This record gives sequence, structure tokens and C-alpha cells, in this order.
Amino acid sequence: MQKRKWPIVAALSEYVRTQFKRHYNLPDERIFVCPNGIHLPSPEKISRADKLRTEILAKFKIKQADDSVFFLFAAHNFRLKGLASLIKAFSILNSRLTKRPAYLIIAGRGKTRKYRRLAKRMNVNDRILFFGSAANMNDLLDVADVAVLPTYYDPSSRFILEALAVSKPVITTKFNGATDLFTADRHGKVFDSPDDVDSLAEAIRFYCITENLAAAKKAIQDDDIKSKISIETHCRKLLELYERIKK
Repeated sequence: MQKRKWPIVAALSEYVRTQFKRHYNLPDERIFVCPNGIHLPSPEKISRADKLRTEILAKFKIKQADDSVFFLFAAHNFRLKGLASLIKAFSILNSRLTKRPAYLIIAGRGKTRKYRRLAKRMNVNDRILFFGSAANMNDLLDVADVAVLPTYYDPSSRFILEALAVSKPVITTKFNGATDLFTADRHGKVFDSPDDVDSLAEAIRFYCITENLAAAKKAIQDDDIKSKISIETHCRKLLELYERIKK
């Protein structure tokens, strides 16, 4: 009698693998980790970032000489991705000096009314721009200095990977499988929970220091993170999985 072959689960990250083990009791041999991947931006791409930066500076009513740090949050499910915590973290920064002024750009199709109210109540509405849907995320990433996603759950955020691909430091939680692909405190910051608003505020404050920004960007480039997160690497892992199934 031929031995039965059970289905194999392809998990986008170690985080997803642990979820299958914990909630479905799957053994290790039935789970194959195939890290998420993205199409890397073309170096020949003509960026529209300069025009976009000018528009964003005008909307914030600030000048280039102010040497601001732009944090970019991009999602459609604002609640799941921790936007309320992020706004609260920015309110904490009002009482803590930062080396450079911090501003938050929010991109996505989520409903904004209650978050606008929260920003006003927290007295940070002048530091936050609700950008809406972005036609080209790479343009926004060119403008931004840091990508931030204080998510409650994400198998492996493409937004975080896209930021790393253009050498931008990232801030996210341990509930994001994309943390497999970079090193905390070298390429970005990882904290335990979106509810830990103080840790989020400190991570934001850390990247308001020019030297910290530059060191993280250099580390991302030196460690060739973009090769780890490319769609080519993802496809090689998929082919490895198919070979395993075929045996």
C-alpha cells in the first residue's frame, strides 16, 4: 500500500509557520517557509519624487530647510495595521524633544474620519497628512525617510519589503512576518505590540537623528537586503518546494 502524501503548506514567513503549528498542530515536515518577495524598482525609473516632495512640504506648510523626517504609513485596513497607536505615538513626541521634526504621511483607502478626529484631539493634526491612495508607492517611498507599520497581524508586509528595497529603515511589530528578512536594531526597529505606544514613539524618535538614519540605510545596502526580498529569491524557494513535492 502506497504511503499517503499529505499536503504541504507554503508559509510566507516564520511567523506564519508558527501560527500553523500553534493553531493546527501541523508538524514541521508539512510546512515549507517561502519568504515573500517583491519586484525591485528599476534603477532606470524616472522618479517624480521631487515634485511630490514639494507638494507634501506645501501641505505641511514647512520648508526644505526645516530638515524634517517623513514617516510613511501605508495600509488599507487602518485598524488592523495600528494607525490609532501610531497617531498616539506622535502625540507622545509632542512632549519629548527630537533632533529633527517628525511628520507622518498616511497612504491608503481606509476611512479617515475617526483618525482625523483622533489626530485633532491629540493635537498632532498639523504633523499628519492623510494622503489617500497612492498611484505609485515608490514615489512616496522616495519622499519618505522611514516606513512604519505597527500592525496587529501581517503574514509578511509588502510595504515593509518595498521600503527595504529602496534602503529605507523600517519600524514594525513582531506580528509582521517581514521581520524574518531584516535585522532589528540594524535595519529597523521591531517592538512587541501596537499597544506599546511608548516603544513606538521611541522608535520614531530614534530615527529623528540623522546619524541613526544614515547608519540604518548604509546597513541595508551593505547587507544587500534587496536580494533577500526580490521576487527572484521567492521564485527560487517556490521551485525548491515543487522539487520537494515531486519526490
